[in-house]
Amino acid sequence: MTIQSVKVSQLSASFHERLNHIIRLHGEGVVGNAASVQEANRLLELLRRDYPGVPLAEAYHGSTMILVARDATKPLDKLKWCKNGLMLLDKAVAAAPHDLMVRLLRGKAAAQLPEKYFKRTQTAIEDYTFLIDQELRQPGVLEADEYSNIIYELGEAYSSIGRNRDAVMCWSNLQTRTLTPDMRQRVSQKLQAAEGKPAVEIKPPANSVQAILIGIGARTTGDALQHWGQPKKKKSAEKKKEASRKANQPDETAAKKEKKDESVLKKEKKERAASKKAKKDSSSSQKNKKSSSKPKKNSRKH
Repeated sequence: MTIQSVKVSQLSASFHERLNHIIRLHGEGVVGNAASVQEANRLLELLRRDYPGVPLAEAYHGSTMILVARDATKPLDKLKWCKNGLMLLDKAVAAAPHDLMVRLLRGKAAAQLPEKYFKRTQTAIEDYTFLIDQELRQPGVLEADEYSNIIYELGEAYSSIGRNRDAVMCWSNLQTRTLTPDMRQRVSQKLQAAEGKPAVEIKPPANSVQAILIGIGARTTGDALQHWGQPKKKKSAEKKKEASRKANQPDETAAKKEKKDESVLKKEKKERAASKKAKKDSSSSQKNKKSSSKPKKNSRKH
């Protein structure tokens, strides 16, 4: 980036040294290092305390807060960090609207947030089109790879809100540029996926952040929004389905008990029959014994 805020250029060497260290941590955080994100956030709090009102520092802090939200596990923490991060990014852009790095940081943060909850895709489009316009006006203000990434992500932003024709224009433009094999493959896949789609596609309305908060407040288990893009309605439908399944499912315990009781009854019946037979046999045996013990009468006459 060659265009910077005037305030940054007038700051001390100490500020730049500290900010450069933070930028390295921020870069590590972008690729997934949560520890670097936490350290960058801590250092940015100190830097902004020592140098208040610097748009670039505020933009990096806002972007870092979005990364903190990414790594957070609790839904309310995610929302809190995102809200604070977006506020700082908007403040930075308002203070330095022509600073390319400030616009790039906000654009990337806005593009990564789920549109259905945060409604910030238009912000990403605004920032990315501004950056592309600056590159067209003054070639070289953006690095070649960064410029290609911005065009690619602008296409994704258009696609996410149903502006398929604009998305295809972005990706088609990239085919005329020198790209890495990975980027070229991704562009080709995007263009294939867009074939046959209408120029403008109306997307269904989605829940707002306020709706998410209401959903979280209504739950006593506190398990809502464990990750992005998991709407409350889907969970409710799953719970209803599970409850219906359980209601229609036979009571396994009762069935086992009934089966057991039936088995016991059969066994008892069998034992009673055997006991009765034994008594009968015993009675018959005693009768025969008595009969055989009586003396026989002499049948001859004297």
